[in-house]
Amino acid sequence: MTAEHEHKANVGAIAGGAVAGVLALILFAVGFFYWGRRRQHKKLKEKALNDPTRAMEIPSNPSVATPFLAAGSKGHGHEAYGAYG
Repeated sequence: MTAEHEHKANVGAIAGGAVAGVLALILFAVGFFYWGRRRQHKKLKEKALNDPTRAMEIPSNPSVATPFLAAGSKGHGHEAYGAYG
């Protein structure tokens, strides 16, 4: 093996190790980021589930239609709301 061949092999090994090290650091950082987000989300979810004041919250604008308050229906108890007379 010649000196020039050994030098090229050493440069390739150093470059490969550097690239592998950078990739390992990136993977570690991404994993740490997602672990932190998951942990924070879990804490917020547990806090919301354990909050007794949230048990009675009713959204002011429900995202689903309420079948008992259908618009245009007469004679189905809507008179109590004053919407129909």
